[in-house]
Amino acid sequence: MSRAAIYDSLINDPDLINAGLNENLICVNYNNDERPSVSQPFAILRWGPMGAPLFGQNVRAAESLTIWVHFARELSSDYGRLISLLDVFDSTLSGLGDVAGDDGYTLSFVRVGDRSGDLVDDGFNTITKYANYQVFSRKS
Repeated sequence: MSRAAIYDSLINDPDLINAGLNENLICVNYNNDERPSVSQPFAILRWGPMGAPLFGQNVRAAESLTIWVHFARELSSDYGRLISLLDVFDSTLSGLGDVAGDDGYTLSFVRVGDRSGDLVDDGFNTITKYANYQVFSRKS
């Protein structure tokens, strides 16, 4: 599975762009001390481990993806905006299928998982929520 296929789909999604998220505000494994934006929401994509392999099938085990959405605490304490953003991520990712990657694998599908409760990130001084996804791919 090409992580680039996921990222490219997200940064080019018209609904995410209309929600104010662009390629500068959708970050992969962001680990700087300062948040990417003070005035706009932003998202951080964190890739996790793959599950157990699926023997005898052309589909690889699912790779874990967690998407964190943040918004400055000094601007809002309303988690509704973050929920709406995660709804758009859910819709975009669940709509992906058979997307060829440049690594010899094709994104088969994405399974939407669970979401966090309402959280506060004291390091970024933001309100935040996250959603989990399983990303499945197969050898092209």
